[in-house]
Amino acid sequence: MLNRFPLSTRIVLLGLTIVGTMFSIAFWMYPTLNGAFMDAKKSKTRDLVDSALNLVEHYAEEAKAGRLTEVEAQEMAASSLGHMQYGEGNYFWINDLDARMVMHPLKPELNGKDLSGFEDPKGKRIFSEFARICREENAGFVDYMWEKPGKNNPVPKLSYVEQYEPWGWVIGTGIYVDDVRADLFRIFGVVGLLCLGIGAVAFVISFLMARSIANPIDSTIRDLETIATEMSSASGQVSATSGSLAQGATQQAASIQETTAWLEEMAVQIDQNADAAQNADGLMKETLGVVGTANGSMLELQKSMVHMEKTSEEIQKIIKAIDDIAFQTNLLALNAAVEAARAGDAGAGFAVVADEVRKLAMRSTEAAQDTSNLIEETVSQIRSGVRLAERSRSDFENASTSASHVGTLIGQITDASRDQAHGVKRVTSALSGIDHVVQQNAAGAEESASAA
Repeated sequence: MLNRFPLSTRIVLLGLTIVGTMFSIAFWMYPTLNGAFMDAKKSKTRDLVDSALNLVEHYAEEAKAGRLTEVEAQEMAASSLGHMQYGEGNYFWINDLDARMVMHPLKPELNGKDLSGFEDPKGKRIFSEFARICREENAGFVDYMWEKPGKNNPVPKLSYVEQYEPWGWVIGTGIYVDDVRADLFRIFGVVGLLCLGIGAVAFVISFLMARSIANPIDSTIRDLETIATEMSSASGQVSATSGSLAQGATQQAASIQETTAWLEEMAVQIDQNADAAQNADGLMKETLGVVGTANGSMLELQKSMVHMEKTSEEIQKIIKAIDDIAFQTNLLALNAAVEAARAGDAGAGFAVVADEVRKLAMRSTEAAQDTSNLIEETVSQIRSGVRLAERSRSDFENASTSASHVGTLIGQITDASRDQAHGVKRVTSALSGIDHVVQQNAAGAEESASAA
């Protein structure tokens, strides 16, 4: 609905709305502030009565100490309270629980009188109500109508009364409700003037702002109309350019998609190469284990053959000793045969034995010689085997070193393949992002061409 009003009018209405809102908030806060003021006044009245009770308690203590009689203490307490006034004509009074006035500073003619039947203009028996509240609750608030200095008619008053039990006194003081309302009205008067001042300033500022904004806007509208005419003529050129841009972007997107597909295939191949290299690395590690085991076995074989060589040499020594013994036995047999021949017939049997012993010695010599030849040939073969085992062990160590180096190279190839595959995937992802952007640009260019 506001759209039919000029911009300047809407700005002025905004300022007036702000002022109206401030007044509404002020009136809405009135009950809350009124209650807060009354609570503050009640609290102050209660504190004042507590102060009066402390004063009376002081004189009661003097009487208990024997420095005053109870009557003197009561008279002095009543006199002191009669002189205690505060604010604009506010005072304390004392009556007893039978509604008899003990002390009233403004109406001394009431002192000593029974006021149980005293009523305010609305018919409330005020002093009887004071006495009842103190008998039943010891303290409390009572509202009634009472004369106010400077006023011709009674006004609403709220009093707080509290019993001083040792003397049976009811001590009270009150506040005039119209004083509270007057204070509240003064505050709201200041707030109202402040709102009016702010409203006037807001109205003037809104009016000036409306003028300062509306004039440039009118000028801007005219400039925009001129620009719109120029843009209309340029839109055709933009449309043609956007069409070319869209076509180029589409071609670029197709090229990027082909490149992305090729890179994805390359990434798959690189992953396969990396897996194959990893398998080769595992096989190479197994080969290293086998080579190491074989190398250890060759070392044990070499040790065994060396031991066999030493054992064969010992056997040769033993056979040499046997050959020497057979030679000595043969000599002894010859000597025995000679001696038997000399003995004639008596040594014939001994000669036969000596001949057999000689034959055995000869056979032992031949067997020892054959065994020695075989052992020498075996030792020669063992030495050749030791040399071959040493060369084999050296070859195994070289093969193990080479295999370890190859395994390291295969591990490096595997890591490089993984890194290369990761890099290709990152490039593929980047190209996908570029393809998405290019497609968006192509779509935007087509929309721009259509809009133009």
